Amino acid sequence: GFALGVLARAGASPARPALWVRTRRKDNSHLVLSGQGLTSVGLAPDAVVQVGARDVADALKAALEGLRCAALSAVLVDLGTGARRLDQTAVRRLSLAAKEHGVMGLVVGVDANPPTSPALTRWQIEAAPSRSPRLHLSGANPSGLGLPGDPVFVVRLLKHRFVQAGQSWPLEWNHEHRCFTHA
Repeated sequence: GFALGVLARAGASPARPALWVRTRRKDNSHLVLSGQGLTSVGLAPDAVVQVGARDVADALKAALEGLRCAALSAVLVDLGTGARRLDQTAVRRLSLAAKEHGVMGLVVGVDANPPTSPALTRWQIEAAPSRSPRLHLSGANPSGLGLPGDPVFVVRLLKHRFVQAGQSWPLEWNHEHRCFTHA
C-alpha cells in the first residue's frame, strides 16, 4: 500500500506509467494488482505495467531495463523475501540507471535487512493501527461503533547520504486527497 502511494505521488499515469516487477511466490504464482486498489490511491489501472519474473535475477534485469526507459515515471521491483539475497552490485547498477535516465527506482522486500547498500536512501515501512472514524447517524453515535480508518504507516529512515538516519514518521494515507499526511 505504501509503495502504491509513492507511485501515485511520483506521477505514474497512462501517459508515463510505472513498471512494477514482481518475483514469483513459493507456489509459483504471481500476485496481481487490483484495478480497484490502484484507483483507491489515485492511479489509473493502466498507469502501472506489471511484469512477473521467475526469480530475483530476472526481476533485477527487468528493473534495470525499465530504469533505462525515460518513458516510465518509476520502476518498483518487488523481491518479496528474495530481497535478503540482494546483490550490492545490482543495486548500484539500478541506482546509476535511475539517476542517468531520471526514473524513480524502488526496491521492495519483505524482512529485507542487507547489512549495507549503495542505494541513496533506505527505509523501513511498517503498518500501524488506523484511527477509527466514528459512525454518526442522525447526530448520534450508536454504541461507539468504530469503522476502519485510513491506512497508517510508520516510516523509518534507515540510511540517507545527507540526512541523519534513525528518524521516523507516522504517515496516514488520505484517500480523499490521495496523499500522505502526518498521522
